[in-house]
Amino acid sequence: MKEVQTCHALETTQDIFARFSTFTKLVRVVSYILRFKVNCLASKHQKTLGPLTTAELNRTLTMLIKLSQQESFFDDIVQLTKKHQLSRKSKLIMLNRFIDESGVMRVYGRLQNSQFNENKKFPLILDAKHTLTKLIFNDAHLKLMHAGPQLLLSHIRENYWPIGGRNLAKQVVRNCVTCFKVNPYPLKPLL
Repeated sequence: MKEVQTCHALETTQDIFARFSTFTKLVRVVSYILRFKVNCLASKHQKTLGPLTTAELNRTLTMLIKLSQQESFFDDIVQLTKKHQLSRKSKLIMLNRFIDESGVMRVYGRLQNSQFNENKKFPLILDAKHTLTKLIFNDAHLKLMHAGPQLLLSHIRENYWPIGGRNLAKQVVRNCVTCFKVNPYPLKPLL
């Protein structure tokens, strides 16, 4: 009898998220990687050249959010796709959630019948403990010129629904060196 040995390696996508320090760099690098893959499979005349397009960046962002949701809420996604009840210990049990046509988990909002875009009507669900969510919060904090926790959270909630987002917003502002330097603690005089 012939003996065969196999090796199985588990891939973790958490390594991709932890590899980059900023959100924009992560999205742009992964977009270029996906473009390289598409160009390798395409014929000579169908290759995409030049700067990244908005469609490519949006496709990459959707893929990254999908990966982060699969890491954070794998059991919940399996239960939702099978149309079963979520467990009582789930973080999503109180939310009115669904999976859209691209496979991303969203939450029903109060703006369903409004004229806003899809992300505002149905925010994307993120876990505050995931590295991608932390990168999104840090990026928004810098783009909003070092905004406070309430403004940061309200800006993030226009497109995303971070579970545990209030604590993450406070942590991002607290860990920002520039915000700490601008708002030092006052010294109390000795009596």
